[in-house]
Formats: sequence, C-alpha cells, structure tokens
Amino acid sequence: MKVLTVKQPWAWLIFNAEKDVENRNWRTPIRGRVAIHVSAKNDPDEWCKALMFLTRNIPCQGLPKFDYEFRNGGRMWTKEPKEVTGAIIGTVDLVNCVKKNKSPWFQGKYGFLFRNPKLLKNPIPAKGQLGFWDFDIPEDACL
Repeated sequence: MKVLTVKQPWAWLIFNAEKDVENRNWRTPIRGRVAIHVSAKNDPDEWCKALMFLTRNIPCQGLPKFDYEFRNGGRMWTKEPKEVTGAIIGTVDLVNCVKKNKSPWFQGKYGFLFRNPKLLKNPIPAKGQLGFWDFDIPEDACL
C-alpha cells in the first residue's frame, strides 16, 4: 500500500477533526486507499500552527474532541491529543489532487483530498520517507 508521512498534529486531525485535505507543494497522480504515517519528529511549533489555524478557520462547536482553553488572549492546548509518532496510524481514500478547494483545510499549492479515514487497531511502527512510499499493511489491521 502507498503511504504518506504527515506531521503531528495534522495526522491526528485527519482522523479526529475531519481534516479532508493534506496540503503539499507537489501534485500526485496517486488515487485510492493510502496509509497515513506520522513522522517521528514532534515539533511543538506544528501544534501552535494547528491551534492558530483551528482558531481562525474551524468552528469551535465542530471540535468536541479538543481540549483547549483561552489564555493570554488566545487558545492554548491544555492537553495535547494522544501523541503517536513514527508509526502508520490509519488509512484514507485519496480521491483527488486539486489546486483549489472550498474546504477550510485547503491552504496549499496542491491539496490531496481525503475521504473515509479509518484508524488502525494499533499503530504500526515504521520509518517515514519523503513523498509516497510502499509498506505491506495486514488486511485485518484496520478497525
């Protein structure tokens, strides 16, 4: 199966906040079921970027799974979502690669449109790579 590495918390948002677009600077012809791998590096700046994005673009009532509060004039995480790094965590249908989209998640030059996210029963440890890469995922690994 083709696998795409995504940084946290963006990977978490695909499966927990209906993030239906993955932004990239490059296009892909790949379509169909692909796996999502979480990069091993956990960058605190990415958490801040995600929180700022959510504050500006996603209605709060649509995010019941987030734990944040207002501090110092802005939202701050009070408890980060369960972190998983360096592992394949789920699969999605990659249905298109677009240059424009109405989704609030679309922010890049190209957007990979995702549908039907499904978490794996257990994360599969793996070393990520740039671009799409191949990995054998057991058929019974998905929930």
